[in-house]
Amino acid sequence: MGYLGLMGPRARTLKMLQELQEAGLKTSEDLLRKIHNPVGLDIGAENPEQIALSILAEIQAVIAGRPGGLLREKKGPIHAPTH
Repeated sequence: MGYLGLMGPRARTLKMLQELQEAGLKTSEDLLRKIHNPVGLDIGAENPEQIALSILAEIQAVIAGRPGGLLREKKGPIHAPTH
């Protein structure tokens, strides 16, 4: 799985997942740990456009295996060497 995220509060997500399990959805603890909730990076997003940017940034970071931190705080090169 590349990325699975749910918008909204953690409590609502936990309730929804519990209801799905009670309805017969088969899940594992490993799968539940992989769900990103709430979604997005903490960039101070307030409006829909900013929230979308926050979510897309998190998806990109997860797919690329990166933490999503500030580049200025990264030690060494910011890009992988090309061959």
